[in-house]
Amino acid sequence: MKYSIIIPSFNHCSDLLIPCLNSIFKYTDLADIEIIISANGCVDDTRNYLDFLQEKFTSIGFSEHLKIVWSDSPTGYSKAIGDFGSIEIIERQIEETKIGLQRVS
Repeated sequence: MKYSIIIPSFNHCSDLLIPCLNSIFKYTDLADIEIIISANGCVDDTRNYLDFLQEKFTSIGFSEHLKIVWSDSPTGYSKAIGDFGSIEIIERQIEETKIGLQRVS
């Protein structure tokens, strides 16, 4: 693995998290990355989706490429730590993220 992609998530599974991950799957070689998802107090269908995703990664032998950090409150982001020394985290407003995802689609 060469890169860590850290995705903080608070709800918005269908409209933000899934499109974000689909873009990563489409444009990235999974062998080169680890994906760390910090699910912070999600009360939507995020848990079901991430449980499904974890099963899929395990079934194809890529379980070490997906790390999910669960938190009952929106504080789990600080627990998401990558395995690599230099990680660039880009913070954006939700609206900017939606615009970017629409451009990719």
